[in-house]
Amino acid sequence: MPVERATAVLGALQASGFVGAAGQPLAQMLACTGSAGCAKGLADTKADALQLAAVLATGQAVHLSGCTRSCAAAHVAPVALLAVAPGRYDLYFRDAAHAGFGVLRARNLTIEAVGAQLNAGSRSNMHD
Repeated sequence: MPVERATAVLGALQASGFVGAAGQPLAQMLACTGSAGCAKGLADTKADALQLAAVLATGQAVHLSGCTRSCAAAHVAPVALLAVAPGRYDLYFRDAAHAGFGVLRARNLTIEAVGAQLNAGSRSNMHD
């Protein structure tokens, strides 16, 4: 496919709502089925991922999990959100010295509060 055609196709896909660049916030997210498709899910992780992507300033690797089983990711993500109630999450940062989701940084946050913390962290060295 000629580059011009590929560029046009990519533009059309992005205009339709598809993610077209790895740096976009949604391209860096991983979410389980959540409460929309799993009885164990405490939050609608897919909808919350879309909401979070809309408020993040930059793409960051974030895993949203509806419960402690972490079905969507076999690995620990740099940032993990563990649902505690609909639309509310505990925020974890990866730490090789800690098992599970990592180090708990904040509890019972809304998606807006998570976005604010992650945006602030992208401007500082919050992950140390």
